[in-house]
Amino acid sequence: MDQIEEILNLIKDEDLEKLGKLNEVDKYNTKLVGKMVFKGLMRLILMGQKTSLRALEMVINRRMVGKNDDKNKVTYSGLSKRLKIINPDYFKGVYIDLINKVEKLLPKKTSHNLHRFDSTIINLSGYLIKDGLKVGGKSNDIQVKVSIGLKGQLPTSIRFCKGQEEGSENIALVRAINEAKIEKEDILLFDREIAKAGTFAEFDKKEYKFITRVNVGRKHDTVKQNKVTQTFFDNETEILEDKIVNLYRTQGKVAMTCV
Repeated sequence: MDQIEEILNLIKDEDLEKLGKLNEVDKYNTKLVGKMVFKGLMRLILMGQKTSLRALEMVINRRMVGKNDDKNKVTYSGLSKRLKIINPDYFKGVYIDLINKVEKLLPKKTSHNLHRFDSTIINLSGYLIKDGLKVGGKSNDIQVKVSIGLKGQLPTSIRFCKGQEEGSENIALVRAINEAKIEKEDILLFDREIAKAGTFAEFDKKEYKFITRVNVGRKHDTVKQNKVTQTFFDNETEILEDKIVNLYRTQGKVAMTCV
């Protein structure tokens, strides 16, 4: 329990109140305020308990209201109404504030500037959710596809795919990268699902530095062969080649020159 309190204390009540005022989450409800909802949800998650309205009601009344304060006790029906209308930007603001604080506590590593992007798919029954992607599987199955950006050791962006075309990573992951906050010193890292040379050329035009794998047999011409050095990587990684190449589009035109 001491660890839970330590984590919750990373965000002060006054910070939660400022964010609540900024996002107007407490404008029409001064009893069940945003910070109470947030801390109640966080307690359930950190305690490893199942998140439900009943559980949230119990933890708020026990930890934040008090056993003998019947006047200010919350109910699960009140929580249900509150969660339906609370501004989600409030939780986004809390998350960003927490990320900025945690980053200062983590040790600086050589991988700190790596900004990794990947997607994951969650399969759900169509009886449980209406929105999502339909890609293979049973006719009534729904896929929720999420693209996540990780900078250093922390998730910094999350994007839920919307259109059916985003079943392709060439579309979904590129949109996730374009919507994320990319710093000048960041090095983007993604797998070979992004394969279009035109996309690489667009990233290069935006001055994005990136590392990826290309498909085996990808057409390219060697422009310059560099001397192989191992200084950047750990001792367990062997660099076989270091060269500058031209990548081609499907029309046979040079898309870009890269290392």
